[in-house]
Amino acid sequence: MVHVVNPILYILYCLFFRTEGNLKWRDGIKWIIFPFIYLIYSLVRGEMIDWYPYPFLNASKFGYSKVFLNIAIMLVIFLVAGMILIFITRLIKGKQVRIG
Repeated sequence: MVHVVNPILYILYCLFFRTEGNLKWRDGIKWIIFPFIYLIYSLVRGEMIDWYPYPFLNASKFGYSKVFLNIAIMLVIFLVAGMILIFITRLIKGKQVRIG
C-alpha cells in the first residue's frame, strides 16, 4: 500500500488540491533529500543487521559500487518524476511553463 496507493494519492493531491503558485522548480530538488537520507540509513542499518529492505540495496550481494550506482539511479528517477509533476501542475494551473 505504501508503494502503490500513497504515490497515486500524492500525485492527485499535487495536481488538484495545491494552491496556485506554491510549486517551484527547485522543490523537485528538495524532494530527493528524504529518499537519499532513507537510502543511506537503510544501507547502514542493513550492514549492521545483514538485512536490506530492498533488493537493489543489498551491498552483501552486489557490492557497494553497484549499490551506490543503484542509489544514484533512484535519485535521478525521483528528480525526473518530481520535475514532470511540477510541469504538469503548472500546466494545469495555467502557469507559464518555463524550464529554468
